[in-house]
Amino acid sequence: MGKLPVNDGWHSPQQIFSQHQKTSTNAYRIPAITATAQGTVIVVSDARADGTSDIGLNKDVHFGYRISTDGGNTWSHEQEIIPDIKGKHQISDPAIVHNTDTGSTFLFGFYNDRFITAKPVSNNSDFFMFKSDDGGKTWDKEVSLYNLAPPGYKYILQGPGSGMYYKGTVYIAAQAWHNDKDNINGGTTATSGFIYSTDNGKTWSSAWLRPDSQINGKPGTDGLPDITSESSI
Repeated sequence: MGKLPVNDGWHSPQQIFSQHQKTSTNAYRIPAITATAQGTVIVVSDARADGTSDIGLNKDVHFGYRISTDGGNTWSHEQEIIPDIKGKHQISDPAIVHNTDTGSTFLFGFYNDRFITAKPVSNNSDFFMFKSDDGGKTWDKEVSLYNLAPPGYKYILQGPGSGMYYKGTVYIAAQAWHNDKDNINGGTTATSGFIYSTDNGKTWSSAWLRPDSQINGKPGTDGLPDITSESSI
């Protein structure tokens, strides 16, 4: 993460996203923030049309973001990031990380057309990455990283939150959901891990706490780890 200039007003509370700031947005949730090597601050959040409810319970969930080039004193107008695909645009839970060596910023989002624990499981889910090389002013078309899910798992998504760049490698915390049972009734398989890239986002790999595709026994007993999901680096 780049260094930010210290300003007298930096520690004063600021409302970066405001309800009805854009006519379609009634609530903001799950913010993520990073700073570039040039000192630009990028803040991303879910922009939710029907209050705080999640994908599948909300008619529109997409990313809204704002940029500051003066240490957070002033902010750009809110812009939207929406996947360039047909159908209902639903993307949420942003995670963002900056490569201080190359100047590239990576944003990750979970795409789905229903609530994550709804049955039947969606066949339209995806895990998208967006890349910016100009401090968040513009973003490349989304790239699907769905193939990084462990075998048998139906959903893969980011942490959410921030990532980490260290010695040539970009890291983002991730989670995968099997959804072989109804989570609301306490019986799903979920695991945490991370994805990483050593070539500035051209290719990605993943590592998981439990890559097996089935639960044999009860989590937390029989030598099996407890179910995990959201995480951060």
